[in-house]
Amino acid sequence: MSGTFHHLTLSDRIEIERMLSICKTPSQIAETLGFSRQAITLEITRSRIEQGPASSYGKCWNGCVHQRRCKLRHACGNKECNKRCANCRAYNCIGRCTQYNPDNCPILERSPYICNGCPEWKGCGHIRFSYAASPADARANGLLVSSRIGPDLTPDEMAQIVAIAYPLLTNGQSPAQIWMANSDLLPCSERSFYRYIHEGYFDEICVLDLPAASKYAPRSSHHAASRPNISEEALEGRRYEDFQMADTDLQTSALEMDCVCGKRGSTQTILTLLWRPWLFQLMIAMDSHTAAAVVAALDGVEESLDEDFPKVALTDRGTEFADATGIEKSIRGKGKRCYLFYCDPRRSDQKAKCENNHRLIRRILPKGTAFDGLTAEDMALVMSHVNSMPRASLGGSSPMELAMEHLPERLFKDLGLVLIPSNKIILKPRLLRQA
Repeated sequence: MSGTFHHLTLSDRIEIERMLSICKTPSQIAETLGFSRQAITLEITRSRIEQGPASSYGKCWNGCVHQRRCKLRHACGNKECNKRCANCRAYNCIGRCTQYNPDNCPILERSPYICNGCPEWKGCGHIRFSYAASPADARANGLLVSSRIGPDLTPDEMAQIVAIAYPLLTNGQSPAQIWMANSDLLPCSERSFYRYIHEGYFDEICVLDLPAASKYAPRSSHHAASRPNISEEALEGRRYEDFQMADTDLQTSALEMDCVCGKRGSTQTILTLLWRPWLFQLMIAMDSHTAAAVVAALDGVEESLDEDFPKVALTDRGTEFADATGIEKSIRGKGKRCYLFYCDPRRSDQKAKCENNHRLIRRILPKGTAFDGLTAEDMALVMSHVNSMPRASLGGSSPMELAMEHLPERLFKDLGLVLIPSNKIILKPRLLRQA
């Protein structure tokens, strides 16, 4: 016998059918095919097909031991019928007659449990069972598929997943984040966790509870002509192609800058600064969406970072970043604060990490939210929750944990940033309402 477990194939079942037709025993079949006798016996008994008896009674034969001498009438309830119920072709006695007793062949009670190869097959009056390779193979394949349908978890394990995941999903966390923080408590893999939610195996959790379940509105393919927000003088030596010529280490450690705007008509804007190596993003509230406000915000950040301000900054061509000289100038009056580079027009993918992190911010501050009432404490709260979220790209660590190892402690103290436990993270608008 083979030492490696494998399933019976269609060719194996064809051989079983052939050997049964020449009256081979399950032990002989098992020895020929390399399976155990129990496996062959189980295959025969599980896949055999019940057939009616080959009797002169024809279609009205019901397989009852009393049929030839049965005189029962009116089992169907029709009092006008004078036929014996045993000879009736309209109704079957099975399930109607209390005296029904199947006429089973005693040979079927022992190996090989089927009638293949039996010399009395054609004229047998008993209920017969036969084995056929094609129906048996189709049944086995269907059984393999059905056995893999549904969660491979007990009801207690399903309840455990709901108890852990549901409160965190309502806080705006994603299944990936929940699984990374609670992988030792969840009795399934991350992929299975997603699949169970999408296939609706949880009564309390549905797909709409996922943060990214809602589709974005389709964008128009017709864009207005782009206006030159940055002068050619400022772009000289600061284009994205110039950024790509910098050292790889400088590109990897670059600071990505952008702005998040509030409700139309709102004057206050948020400047976002993202450190590429750790996906750590700061949010600085500005009173206006202007170049002077951006320079002032960067001056404050540099004061907290001192010598640790990134050497290279990458941003888009918005008018708020038009003062390239002011952005690069250090408040210490010696040398440059950083070297500024601009992305190509309509190429947000060139600073994709910053753009992707904005999606987390928008869970708390959705579009249409007015930023005028936001305080420094509100900014600190949003930054703490967003940067405390574990990331798969960081090996399950959070940007806050990695940034605390590399950036000065003064920065976190000045901005009021704290590390939030993973199960306490809230990425919903109610975070600021509760505060």
